[in-house]
Amino acid sequence: MYYIEQDNKIVFYNNTLEDLNYCLASLPQYEGLPIKEVPEGYTIVDYQLVTVEEAEEIAKEKEHARIMEMKMTPLDFLKAIEQYGITYDMVKQFMEQNPLIERELRFCQNVYRKHPMLNELAEYGITSEILDTIFKKANGEEV
Repeated sequence: MYYIEQDNKIVFYNNTLEDLNYCLASLPQYEGLPIKEVPEGYTIVDYQLVTVEEAEEIAKEKEHARIMEMKMTPLDFLKAIEQYGITYDMVKQFMEQNPLIERELRFCQNVYRKHPMLNELAEYGITSEILDTIFKKANGEEV
């Protein structure tokens, strides 16, 4: 991977030197700036030079943030957790003990993965990983 810096900031990069030079032909603002090669063990993420390990962590964080924004209807959510042994009667009992959660679940348009209420389902064996899977499936992703 190759890149160009301007004022100590990466402003342009590409996977191959050939591709970088091809693109530079139409970017006169970068003319004359030195082309640098990414050192071994490093990569570029969001125009920052980072280690491969840091890039993997950044990718995990971005994926987590993406999943946290997923949503589904309350009915779809109830159907999904039934597959993990949580019956509607269990949900009703849970809601009776938590009036705020009951109002939110009954009157919301969507259940969002990031809602803190979902963490309370751990007592029923629904882990964070299971919730991620439920929401990915509900949003049309293969899991």
